[in-house]
Amino acid sequence: MREIPIKQISDLLEIVADKLPKLANEMMHALYSEGVGTQMGKEVANMYKELTGAGIPREEALRMTKDYMNLMQSLAKVIRES
Repeated sequence: MREIPIKQISDLLEIVADKLPKLANEMMHALYSEGVGTQMGKEVANMYKELTGAGIPREEALRMTKDYMNLMQSLAKVIRES
């Protein structure tokens, strides 16, 4: 039977605990900066344009675009609450 490397696990958890808050702050800044918001708006508009240009009915393209935005907002919420 193998021994559990408790000391190594403890050291690893200390490193993660030390670096995680900084990483979370950087991710929040990346998700909520003005430039990111502007870029996201362009991407969403382009998605809708591409969908309708490919023959997807407007209502379906709008639903798909809204679903995409909701997914991105949910992801941001999960990160914000972490």
